[in-house]
Amino acid sequence: YGATADGWPFREGRCFLTFRSGATTIAPACIEAATDRPNVLLIGDSHAAHLWSGLAQAFPGVKVLQATASGCKPVIGSVGALRCTALMTEMLERFVPSHRPEAVVLAGLWDEADIPALRSTVETLSHETGRVVVIGPMPRYDRPVAGLIARAMEHGDLAAVAAHRLPATRGLDRAMEEAVAPFATYVSPYRLLCPNEACRLFAGPAVPLQFDYHHLTPPGSAVLAELIARADPDLFSPQRSTSSR
Repeated sequence: YGATADGWPFREGRCFLTFRSGATTIAPACIEAATDRPNVLLIGDSHAAHLWSGLAQAFPGVKVLQATASGCKPVIGSVGALRCTALMTEMLERFVPSHRPEAVVLAGLWDEADIPALRSTVETLSHETGRVVVIGPMPRYDRPVAGLIARAMEHGDLAAVAAHRLPATRGLDRAMEEAVAPFATYVSPYRLLCPNEACRLFAGPAVPLQFDYHHLTPPGSAVLAELIARADPDLFSPQRSTSSR
């Protein structure tokens, strides 16, 4: 599931900047607003980029703009690779206040240390956009999931995959939700994909949901986005707002 010549599925080199792509700015088309439907701005690292295809399919009534880059977190004052920090500064501190999209979606490879900056960021953004949505951490594993599934299937024991799931993710998920709930809508991929701690492994017959330690395959992105839409079909409705909280 690596990038193809045109950067699909993350749209690398155009809407997702990496050290491989060599691009230092995203293509204007990635953040070109629609005039006939609400605009939702997806901001973050690869954990935002892997959501774009699924969200665009599951929410056809909005246009999902994409501003993503590897190397930093989608928070105000982010640190890391310049290609990423410059993009986050531009989007969070200038683009959002001036364009005021219907919603801003923040997603990243979160850890506990990110929570204070994330809380501050969503509090600021809640006054500058219709709605702030924070996507929590994916189920995470200590080895690439696709390989774990293949080995488990060879031995006829898919339950063995669960032993490689990182247990700390559950606590991080709860801590993030508690921190951002006053200012943003929190979406938990962990709870959607792991009901009763039994995490979904497949997006379809013999199609892994995740391909490495935590990223979604394109079919996996579609599955997660559909679960998000089912759980909250009005997630990006113009009638809903967090800026008034």
